[in-house]
Amino acid sequence: MVNVMKKKVMVFLFFCLLPLSWNLDEHGSLYGQAEVKLKSSNVKRFSKNNKNGYPKINRYEITLVPDQKKKAAGVIFLKSKMGVPFEINFDYSIYGDDGGDPWASADGLVFMFCKNSSAYETQKPPTGGNRGFIEDGTGFGVHFAIYGSNRGILLKDGYGDLLKSTFFDWRSSLPDIYTHGEWRHVKITVHESSIVVFYEGKPVLRWDYKIDTEHKGIGFGAATGAADGEHKIRNVTVKPVRSESTKK
Repeated sequence: MVNVMKKKVMVFLFFCLLPLSWNLDEHGSLYGQAEVKLKSSNVKRFSKNNKNGYPKINRYEITLVPDQKKKAAGVIFLKSKMGVPFEINFDYSIYGDDGGDPWASADGLVFMFCKNSSAYETQKPPTGGNRGFIEDGTGFGVHFAIYGSNRGILLKDGYGDLLKSTFFDWRSSLPDIYTHGEWRHVKITVHESSIVVFYEGKPVLRWDYKIDTEHKGIGFGAATGAADGEHKIRNVTVKPVRSESTKK
């Protein structure tokens, strides 16, 4: 009798502790309730001029584009979908063997969300400053741009139009977007009406606007152009969070 009561209490607690904001797919099924870690078994890979198995996955570390590979792009998408609202955490590293000259290391990486990933089934990911982001009008991209004098974080829409940006220079207390092989930590929260980017633990970019949540693809891209560099990510975890409307 005691064991039966314990089981009932555990079941009751389980349902009470479920998130208040549930994500439903087009069939009304629950998905994305648990934290998801990116690994080789749950991602799709796409590339351009990026042979020898790239993007390459080693447990929880992913090399999107290797060093010494010009005009190349590497993209991964999570096979499962993640609806808004959600939070993603990841580390990234960019290394160029030229010492990090802003005109010799390129081009950075991008985190994509609310994206229709089916475009990558028929098109190669673009190289250069697009960083693998296909500008088909869907989704958003948080770009970590390293080429040239304006290294920073750029938020763009599905057409590639700039929505918000933040740039770091010698006066900033935060480390450079280009990492020279070191790791930087990023957290991004996406709600129905806001996008917030945290860089090395500090909020650096916020955009408040009702976003189009029709598509639910999330992924990463990186690319090179006439200059190159190794682009890696690791420790990627994504999880649903409570809707801002329930945080009262």
